[in-house]
Amino acid sequence: MKQDKSTDESFKEGLKIISRKPRTRLEVETRLLGKEYSEECVNQTLEKMTEEKLIDDEAYVREWFQVVAKRRGYGFWLILKKLGRKGLPNELIEQIYQEEYRDLEKSILAREAQKKMCQFELRNADEQKKKTKLGLFLSSRGFSEELIREFLDQL
Repeated sequence: MKQDKSTDESFKEGLKIISRKPRTRLEVETRLLGKEYSEECVNQTLEKMTEEKLIDDEAYVREWFQVVAKRRGYGFWLILKKLGRKGLPNELIEQIYQEEYRDLEKSILAREAQKKMCQFELRNADEQKKKTKLGLFLSSRGFSEELIREFLDQL
């Protein structure tokens, strides 16, 4: 690793990284280390960016729930998996889920199920086959078994 790259250069590179789209602290750290900045430089940069609220994992999770999860129709388990890959702590994800997403999850599940049921193969299937396929689809979208069962029982 090169030790001669300065913290200022690292900070400027960090700004370039977050200017493209919001990033988590881990994503910025990984990219800076990939650019061969020293760990000390990267840590100083991350601290400065955090102090200046340029990277904020909590705000990132809240925005992700608002924009990505709702639009794409994800359930909690898929959200947990996707955000976990970005280096975000499960506790933070669960906290924000409880605050902002939990009540919406049923309506999102219903919306996704409705879209799937409109497909030709499900419209013409018998009830049991329809429920099985729909259950598998909703499970792949990250919805809990309990929520899926509750929804399918209402059909």
